[in-house]
Amino acid sequence: MQYHYYLYGMRVTADLDFVQLDPVRLPEDDRDFGREKVRIRAMDEEEAQFRKEHGDCVCGSFLGTEKGWLCNRTLAMSVERGQVIRYHIRKGGDPGAVRTYLLGFGIAMLSLQQGKLPIHCSALATPEGGAILIAGESGAGKSTLTAELLKRGYRFLADDMAVVDISGKEGVWVYPAFPYMKLCRDVVLRQGYPPEELLYIDEKKDKFLVPCTGVFQREKARLERFVFLGIRWKKEAEDKSGKIKAEKITGPDSMIVYKDNLFLRHLWKKQDPGMEIWQNCLKIAEQIPVFWIRRPAAGDSTAEVAAEVHALRNVVSA
Repeated sequence: MQYHYYLYGMRVTADLDFVQLDPVRLPEDDRDFGREKVRIRAMDEEEAQFRKEHGDCVCGSFLGTEKGWLCNRTLAMSVERGQVIRYHIRKGGDPGAVRTYLLGFGIAMLSLQQGKLPIHCSALATPEGGAILIAGESGAGKSTLTAELLKRGYRFLADDMAVVDISGKEGVWVYPAFPYMKLCRDVVLRQGYPPEELLYIDEKKDKFLVPCTGVFQREKARLERFVFLGIRWKKEAEDKSGKIKAEKITGPDSMIVYKDNLFLRHLWKKQDPGMEIWQNCLKIAEQIPVFWIRRPAAGDSTAEVAAEVHALRNVVSA
């Protein structure tokens, strides 16, 4: 059976069902952002055996502009020409983990082959129609901030990974992913979601898949700013005001922020990703400003951080 979805501005045909993806509702659904056509399909037995014999399926990874692969104890996956993702589920591989790898690492590799940048962050459309990216340190409150901004009129584009297109002449664009976000249990409870009605997806990090259908934007949005969240620990603070600190990152440091938040950055420890990717990071840094916001380690400053993020629109437009 074949399933058809919209994902990051592409029409995806897959032989697996993905409950979180936005389905194509044919024939009445004729949205014009499915120009890129992608296939996700299982390797046949002969192809999988061939890859094992020729070394493609040893544990490891390779990122190439025409072909890439990732192999671990869960699956073997190849990505080719920015069009096809093939997978082979290893013996004992968890089906849920397989889907996570395909939508994460698989789509990230595919996006790079298309000349786009997969960034490890969430993405929101602003009330004015632009888009922002939100990344940050572990525990800085990215998910909590995202949920707060959604209450303030922002629209949901992507969680965990945003795909950014810098190839056009009319700005930098962010494409919508799917209408679900992953939240830790404490955020789920704080925001009032009933855990028993959500899909539990991550035993290691205790996360749930939370639907955002009502606030999901299905059209791409022009990127305006990138916000990186941090924490002001006491030993780092120069004063005891307890206020959040916001500053604009400029020069080469802004390019480094984009580079360090690419989704596949951990796979590049043993492989140089190539000059084209660094040039794309420089290109986006020259167009889209980066802001560093640090909140106090103690207390709940979510409302103040959200207000600061929203106020940055005035800095961008000035």
